[in-house]
Parts: sequence; structure tokens; C-alpha cells
Amino acid sequence: MKRLIVVMLMSLVFLGGCILKTHNGNTIPIYPEIGYTNRPAIIETLTPTFRWESEAKAPCTYDFAIWDNVDVNVTGASLGLKRPIYYKEALPQPEHKVEIPLAPNTVYAWSARSRSEGKVSAWMTYNYYFNAVLVVGWGKNWSYRFKTPEIDIKDAGVDMKTGQAK
Repeated sequence: MKRLIVVMLMSLVFLGGCILKTHNGNTIPIYPEIGYTNRPAIIETLTPTFRWESEAKAPCTYDFAIWDNVDVNVTGASLGLKRPIYYKEALPQPEHKVEIPLAPNTVYAWSARSRSEGKVSAWMTYNYYFNAVLVVGWGKNWSYRFKTPEIDIKDAGVDMKTGQAK
């Protein structure tokens, strides 16, 4: 019994504070970076260019979608898949600049998927596993969240790092 307790305590010490992320689908986000549910990535403009890395074999095209502040993941596991507010299909490159301005100061979710040889991949999502001393958490199939600025920084001519006019 003492040996079991020692092993458990040592496991907590060595595993404390670990966060493991795994991606689903065959695409991985580049920009914006991963925005967690409680901490979405902050972007600079209302018409951002999204980028992702793809493991799909060429030739392929990509689908891209943005969902309004979703309470469920993009696989629809909880309440069913909501319709995207922005959707583009058959993109030739793993990137896309949004063609219409998004609402300011709003949280959205985004994802991409590939199409190759008549097959469509799953929407890009992530799983996370968190372990800290005495606290463990996990989540599956979370969408990539981001938040738009209150004003479009690029259009306003403001340096994002300093907040000063350019």
C-alpha cells in the first residue's frame, strides 16, 4: 500500500502541469493560433487571412468555415452542427482571406478540411488533456476559437504591439 501511494505521488510530481494537444482531421491551424474555449486567440483585423497546414496528398482542395460563437464543437457532438456563417469550398491553397468583415469584438470558431480523390476529411478540431497536481481535465473535438478586435487595427493604422498610431 505504501508503495502504491509513493508511485501515485511521484506520478503527480512528474506529470504535474502537463498539457497535451492532439489535432483531428488532416489539417493543423497556423494562424490564428489555437484559441481555447475560455481564451480565444485575438486577431488584428475584421478580415483576417486564415492559414493551416495540410497532410492531404496532392492534388486536393480545401473547405473553410467560420461558425458564430458556438457552444458545441464543430462535430456537433452536443447540440447538433450549426450552419456556418461563412463558408468557402474548393480553395486551392491551405489559406483563405475572409471576404466580408466579421463583427467586431465577437468570438467565432473556425475550421478547415481537405478534399482529395473524392474523399472529404473531418473538420479540423483538437483534443486536449491537462494534468496538474490534484487537477485533471480533458476535452475532445474542440473547435479553434478566435476573437475579433473592437476596431480593425490594420484599417485604423495602429501598431498592434504599442497601441500607437503608425
